[in-house]
Amino acid sequence: MTELDLAANELSLVYEDYFVLSETLKLDLDKLLDEESDSQTWRRNFVRTSWPMIEAYSSTLRNLCSVLDKHSKFDKSKRQKHLLANKATFSSVQRIKESMKLAFKIHELDEKPVFGDQNWQKLQKAVKVRNRITHPNSSRDLQISDKDWQQVYEGIVWLMHELFSFFNQVHSKYGPRA
Repeated sequence: MTELDLAANELSLVYEDYFVLSETLKLDLDKLLDEESDSQTWRRNFVRTSWPMIEAYSSTLRNLCSVLDKHSKFDKSKRQKHLLANKATFSSVQRIKESMKLAFKIHELDEKPVFGDQNWQKLQKAVKVRNRITHPNSSRDLQISDKDWQQVYEGIVWLMHELFSFFNQVHSKYGPRA
């Protein structure tokens, strides 16, 4: 089996897992969106349901990068090497950011996410709210104000858009040719 065959098989496994993860988590989110409301319960459940999907996609990006790096040896920063080797402790939001930056870089995609703008700040707010509602210290921690909700929702939607953009760009650039 050639190096290219090995890489193709490993990438196939990563994508196969991605499709199963995606379908399972998408069903959860679809069910939730079918019953959308403005209640605190719905808001908390949206955050709780969205976050596993985000983490799964971030993990998929790292797995893709690991396979490609193993077979192609791309230039990486020390931080990116630590990310792939799981040698550094990154916060959840840092791990997502670094995974996305590396995946877009390795796949040589043009439309990269912008980290540092309002959308990124909204995502960071979403992470804080997610942490607060999954590890509450008081009943107050379970409430998501209207102001926070707007930022949380927009941050999560922005990130999901960027993640889907990655997979769409990969498909456009490397997918089957007609």
